[in-house]
Amino acid sequence: MTRANQLTAALVSVALFASATLSALIFFVRVPVRAGSHNLVASTSVGLREVRALPRTYFQTYGTAELVVTGLGLAASALVAVVLFGRSRKGERGAGKVAWGAATLALVVAPLVMVSAHSAMVIVGVCLMLACLNFSRRCIPTAPVAHPSTSAGASILG
Repeated sequence: MTRANQLTAALVSVALFASATLSALIFFVRVPVRAGSHNLVASTSVGLREVRALPRTYFQTYGTAELVVTGLGLAASALVAVVLFGRSRKGERGAGKVAWGAATLALVVAPLVMVSAHSAMVIVGVCLMLACLNFSRRCIPTAPVAHPSTSAGASILG
């Protein structure tokens, strides 16, 4: 049987924490209002008037694309965590195609979408790739557990 080492667990934990934090913060963090935006004008039936631009959250500014990318990072992180934990429980070596695919997806999709959180999502993707690489290279063999019927005391009892 093999188990994942502490570095793999730490990398997956960082990726999970970062993607969960990003997914939650897009609803609360406001996009900075650019300089000079107080001079924006809006046309009315009478003419032009000055309109103050109010700050908006990232979700209000970028919409569903922001939510999809951060949700994708969260789903990829959770999938890699579940797959690596399952493979370590079963004693299988290597991260497996599903974990590698989810890590690659998290790393590649975020820069392609180019929304505000893409740089943080790249960090999540890199953490997941390093976790898969570390799991594949450094699975620690554990000592096999002796079954009670094969121990020395079991032969005395009968």
